[in-house]
Amino acid sequence: MTLYLHVTGFGPFCGVETNPTTHLMERLSNAAPSSSPATSSLSDRLFACGCVLLSTSVLVVSGKAVDADLKSLTEAEDARQKHYPLAPNDFLLRIHFGVHGSATKVHVESTAWNEANFRCPDEAGWQPIKEPIDATAADSLQSGLPLQALIDEAALTCSTPALLSTDPGRFVCNYTYFRSLQRTAVCPRSDAVFVHVPPTQVLSLEKVEEFLIHFCQAARKQLCQ
Repeated sequence: MTLYLHVTGFGPFCGVETNPTTHLMERLSNAAPSSSPATSSLSDRLFACGCVLLSTSVLVVSGKAVDADLKSLTEAEDARQKHYPLAPNDFLLRIHFGVHGSATKVHVESTAWNEANFRCPDEAGWQPIKEPIDATAADSLQSGLPLQALIDEAALTCSTPALLSTDPGRFVCNYTYFRSLQRTAVCPRSDAVFVHVPPTQVLSLEKVEEFLIHFCQAARKQLCQ
């Protein structure tokens, strides 16, 4: 089976002038072929373990912008499904990356909460305080993937420290995750996961890349069972 990936990061926000997930997307989108495994691009390495990178994007840290970008992503998914439908065993996964300023490990978020409670205005100036993201939806949504098992499986061959988290905050990261899970909940053979990474002075992008490769490899293995 093939695991198809849409991967996003974020731009600057609230005093974070350089977001490491912006640079991660730049490295992911560098698909230049290489004959040397040691210098293979990140997308090459994903492909080697049965994962196809369909898109990368850097989201503006704004609820309105996220809604527009995810709408465009959904339209692209629908168009692709119409012309190139997934094979019965294939799977589509959205992986959203954000930075967690006080983290020392990768945080794989299991849960998105139906609450927008922004500690500062987003990049469009919106600052909701304890507002529901969707007044008609459940209090929380969860990824359907066995995330702890995937973290444990990745840890067998990956040195990047990671843990399972149930608290993605209530800022635009959580907003994005909730909106994305709303989409995948009604789209067969698809899911989403949000991954918070520490600042690069705590954990290098190379370590984050290593985690991404092994996490996707573990996810594909699990989905094949």
